[in-house]
Order: sequence, then C-alpha cells, then structure tokens
Amino acid sequence: RAPFASLADFYQRTRVDRDLLENLVRCGAFDRLHPNRRLLLNWMPQVVASSPGQRLLPLPPPAGEEEEDFSPAEKQLMEYAVLGLEIERHYLGWWRERLAAEGYLASRQLEDLPAGQWVKVAGLPVRPHRPPTRSGRLVVFFSLEDETGLTDVTVFEDVYQRYGHLLFGPEVGPLRVAGRLVRRGRGVGVTARWLGHL
Repeated sequence: RAPFASLADFYQRTRVDRDLLENLVRCGAFDRLHPNRRLLLNWMPQVVASSPGQRLLPLPPPAGEEEEDFSPAEKQLMEYAVLGLEIERHYLGWWRERLAAEGYLASRQLEDLPAGQWVKVAGLPVRPHRPPTRSGRLVVFFSLEDETGLTDVTVFEDVYQRYGHLLFGPEVGPLRVAGRLVRRGRGVGVTARWLGHL
C-alpha cells in the first residue's frame, strides 16, 4: 500500500485508539508529514470524529501556519514522557551551558578528578533503591544520567532525611547533586551532601 499521506490518512486506514494516535503525534511520528505537533493535536478531534472513507479538509501547509508549535524543549519532554528516552538530544543537553556556568560537571568530567573533591553534578535519577544494610541504617543508591553518561550517587540516612522526598516523592524529576567524589576501582561516584531539583 501507498505510504501514509497525512494524520487523517493514517487514522482512516488504521482506526487506532485516540490515546495511541495522540502519543504518536507527541513523540514526533508524524513530523515528516506535518512538523507542527500542536496543530496536529488540535486537529485530532476532527480526525477521530470522522467516519471511514470521509474526506477531511487538509491541514494548512507549514508555511501558512498561524498556531505556534511547541518549543524544541517541550517536544523533547513529550518524547521522553511517551517513549522513556530522548531521540535527538539528551534532556540535560538543553541545560549544559547554564549548568556549566554554575559549576556543575558532566559525568565524563569526573573521571580525572581526585577522590574527596567537592563536586556538583546534575541529571535524571535512574533506579533509586534502598537495599537492606547490616547496620540497619538507611542508604539510597541511584545513578544520575546526563548527556555524557552515568554517575553513581550514594545518599546516607542523614542526607536522605532532608532530601529523600526528591527521590521518592510525587515530583520526581531531574536533580542537582553536590557532594564528595569517591572512587571504587575504575568507577567514580558521588557521596551526596545536598540534592535539589533542576
């Protein structure tokens, strides 16, 4: 069969669920057919309400758009929300210039630093977990993902009591972490003394 010509053509031929259709728009699946995702989302009720075989008025061409599209950062957040990954640019890449100006290092920059140095890093928390310990004291481990790699972070109980809600609360998101650099064999990590939202 011929390639899909538009969002309407796709829906007429597949009749997918509306939520799936919306997610496909949000993650950029129709960008080559029409680059304005906001316009596509606003057009979707008309598309979904159409009956099989019904001809719809076409969307205006990109050059004639009056409705402003989502920003690149907004598009990336939508892609991450739908897919769980970034397609073109890591989320932290949008923040790197500002973070660098504030003294935050990328994970790759930690490799040549001495143990014990005070560092600041930022990224998306990955797999925070609280395994049982022999002492019975609470320790949280997670990785912080930025555009250059992963940094292992350890949070001991005293720090967790102040900042644990940032890892397990309702507003989990990108984090800033400050603490001491630690070395474990070839790996490096950070023992956190402070956490905050990005």
